[in-house]
Amino acid sequence: MAIAVGVGVGVGVTKHRSPSSSAASSASIQPHGVFNDSSLAIVSLGNGDKRLMYQENTGNIREAIYVASTRQWTSDINNIVATNAKKNTPLAALLVNSTGTPFAANTGPVIFLFYIAQNNVLASRQFISGAWTTRDNFSPTGSANTTYNTEVDTRALAVTSIENSTISGEAYVFYVAQNGSAVALNILPDVSGDGIVASPGPKLPKSLQGGHVLALAAGITGSRPQVGVLTSNGTIYYNLYFSFLGNSSWTEPELQTILVPPLPPSQQIVVSTSFVLANAYPATQTQPVPTPTSTSAAYNETLIGDVDIAQVFVNNPNSNSYTLFGFWVNGTDLAAYTTKNIGLSTQPQSPFPFSRLSGTTGGTTSNIYLYHQINGTFIAEDTYNLDGGFFTTTYFKVSTS
Repeated sequence: MAIAVGVGVGVGVTKHRSPSSSAASSASIQPHGVFNDSSLAIVSLGNGDKRLMYQENTGNIREAIYVASTRQWTSDINNIVATNAKKNTPLAALLVNSTGTPFAANTGPVIFLFYIAQNNVLASRQFISGAWTTRDNFSPTGSANTTYNTEVDTRALAVTSIENSTISGEAYVFYVAQNGSAVALNILPDVSGDGIVASPGPKLPKSLQGGHVLALAAGITGSRPQVGVLTSNGTIYYNLYFSFLGNSSWTEPELQTILVPPLPPSQQIVVSTSFVLANAYPATQTQPVPTPTSTSAAYNETLIGDVDIAQVFVNNPNSNSYTLFGFWVNGTDLAAYTTKNIGLSTQPQSPFPFSRLSGTTGGTTSNIYLYHQINGTFIAEDTYNLDGGFFTTTYFKVSTS
């Protein structure tokens, strides 16, 4: 597998312009506004509907809902997913099934959301029978609670189903343990209750450990779960490792080195690794497109933890092949790695004042949808067209009162 890594500058098209909003300050922050640099988690249902989870300034986790039939996003300050999340929690979500299985009594989609609670333990909520459960632990119904302690300041969390068919609800969750190592948990639905049961999954290779874990990414192709681990040793080089599950164990990781912060073109180099590293190429800038005013974020290019990965697998069932896309914010630009040797020739017109991203295919193989925060009230949806290789940008506003 060859991975191309690139950063580009170019154009996108804003289909709907939102009204401008002033940059947030400590005096003007709205309790129900989007928390600065909130993590995001997106799931796409089979009918085109989407659910986006985010953290508001109160610390609560909320969701915004997209209805494909009306092409509208809605949110409600009373639609609360969880109230016990710690500030800056990472978020990871998985659509188990659009029709309700594996919970026999359920009707409608089943969604698993994972986050970190205020006492630095892994927590979860499940969307079952049209409502979010209040149970957040990983033990069978009626059993003593099982806890998984996390690293105190981690913002890394990822989840993937174990097979493309998610009817069983079995999944792997990847998190950063208290000792700083990346860990896999095996997740199963508690069909006798309203929650899930967790147990230690196959140990990740020792060579994945070492350095500070900045971000985790996960996905599935065929019946092969995959995990990506982004680490830093305090230099400008961030190491991205990939490992696939095969025969109940993880393969020896393959290394891809990426550069953070962004370097001038004259300093961009090809690094000899097990992957092919391709420099990006610029696109021609045309007319700028007005956007909502973005909140000024305290981005520090040397600050460990300012990198997040939105990873998307685009599977081709006809040829049993796939294309892997990973996106991250490199400074204030969008960057990508992909198994297609294309890099990013264009940039979305939306600004990137924050580093948190979430992505999905939205039930189609022609588009990838990326979500990121603009300020306390607006979220951007950048749509990357796989056929044309260009972005279009729209914005939606979340309810704050």
